[in-house]
This record gives sequence, structure tokens and C-alpha cells, in this order.
Amino acid sequence: MLMAKSYQGDMSSNAVEYKKLTKLPRFMKLQKFTFRHLSPYFNVLNFTGFIKTNPNVSFVFKYNYVFYDGKNNIRTREAELRKSLPPNCNVVVEY
Repeated sequence: MLMAKSYQGDMSSNAVEYKKLTKLPRFMKLQKFTFRHLSPYFNVLNFTGFIKTNPNVSFVFKYNYVFYDGKNNIRTREAELRKSLPPNCNVVVEY
């Protein structure tokens, strides 16, 4: 089983890094891609194209230190993301 290494850090503060990720080719053997230690300002919508390109991958977004207002923003972005993805895409959002 091939597993991805987790990217730790707040990618919302480094737009260049997440844009590099979105330009990566499709990973045929990748099974799970986990983003950890995300701030409430991290926007999962930035990865819509990358997720669509890798429908065989389970994506996990783990937010840290999220308060009530932040949870509402995350839920809203998650709902928008799910509307734009095909049903076979597996995305988990935790906070």
C-alpha cells in the first residue's frame, strides 16, 4: 500500500506552495492524501481541480484550533467543494 506523506503547515499563508501541488500530475497508486494542522483560513476550494484529477485518492483535511465562526466558514467551503466534485471523490474534513 502506498501512502502519501502528510504536508504539515498552514498552506493558506503560502499560496505558492499550494499552487505547486495543484499542478502535480495524477497519482495512480496514491491512496490517501492528508493535510494536517490547517488554520481555519485554509480554503479547501483551492484544491478542487487537484481532487478531481485524483478521484481514486481519499483526501483528509484536518483543521486545528477552530472556534465557532471558523467552523461555520469551514462547513460552508466544504459544502461548496462537495457540490463541485463527482460523487466518487472521497473528502473528509475534520476540526
